[in-house]
Amino acid sequence: MPDMPAMTAEQVRAELEKLAHKMAEFRCAGSSMCASSVHMYMGQFAEQAKAIAARLSGMAADTWRPIETAPKDRRIELWIPKSRYNPGVAVHGEWDAQLFHHRPRPFWRYEIYHRETNMRERQPSHWRELHAAPEPPHV
Repeated sequence: MPDMPAMTAEQVRAELEKLAHKMAEFRCAGSSMCASSVHMYMGQFAEQAKAIAARLSGMAADTWRPIETAPKDRRIELWIPKSRYNPGVAVHGEWDAQLFHHRPRPFWRYEIYHRETNMRERQPSHWRELHAAPEPPHV
């Protein structure tokens, strides 16, 4: 399968709507179609679904998204915006809901410069999924 560029969420939605419309047409015409035509159309649907899945996977890993959409159940990569004394930086972090505090003030906890920080003043603006570790070289 050729490499396909990543799509925006709106483009993916439009592609899925087209595919759903074709499938609805197929269901309506299904009773009058011969077996070879059915097999051909199902093969086309499968290829289109694979292409959409490939585009989605390419989009998911490298796209910075607003922090409001971040998952709060695992570690992710966070973008800490530029401040007066520090440049913008990407860090690994997680949501701290402070479930055991008397007066919880949830925030994003992250490590920066090899230290964990509890800085509420410098919270992330964006997030993306962590990348998988590279495979070790075969010897």
